[in-house]
Amino acid sequence: MTFLQLNEYARTWPIFTVQDCVKWFPSARRKAILLNLTRYTASGLLVRLRRGLYLLNREPYPDSFVIASRLDPSAIISVETVLHRAGMIPEIPFATTSVTPAITARYHPSVGGSFVFRHIKPPLLFGFSVERYASYSVKIAHPEKALLDLFWFHRFERDIAAYCNELRIDIPVNFSWKNFYAYTELFASTQVTKFAQYMKKHYS
Repeated sequence: MTFLQLNEYARTWPIFTVQDCVKWFPSARRKAILLNLTRYTASGLLVRLRRGLYLLNREPYPDSFVIASRLDPSAIISVETVLHRAGMIPEIPFATTSVTPAITARYHPSVGGSFVFRHIKPPLLFGFSVERYASYSVKIAHPEKALLDLFWFHRFERDIAAYCNELRIDIPVNFSWKNFYAYTELFASTQVTKFAQYMKKHYS
């Protein structure tokens, strides 16, 4: 597996795993592949995103949403990242944040920014769309679900009004209150319902 050979595959799949390389080069020994990946990373040709996951070190780099989706394929882009994207909060998130059924994790690779994965129980992994970014598919929460995810993580806030005012929430015209209320019921949480009731009273 020479770098020129790897580069041919990485043109289409710039983020790849060791297992991807095993499939691309079936005649190469896994040990040799690992050695070459280590060499290419040390020489700056590749970026190691996490153990076993690599990025072709060439601009333009994939979107941060794509990197997040490859760091944890089970995750869904959500909370502040989606809310800012939808114009619902003005604060620029310090990291691309996702919800995941896996354990909470943080990654700070040398490219793409910071990535946060917050654990959420599997029954709450709903309310998202799949968007295409070149060769990759990315799961992105609907704004209504992203807002409820945020409330879930802050459900024990004592002063709901103060917390919502601090967020400076701006509800866009395409926000679906119908979906928001339906998603609220699926959370089956008294605390999240209180947040939803506050939103209904002051924002709908």
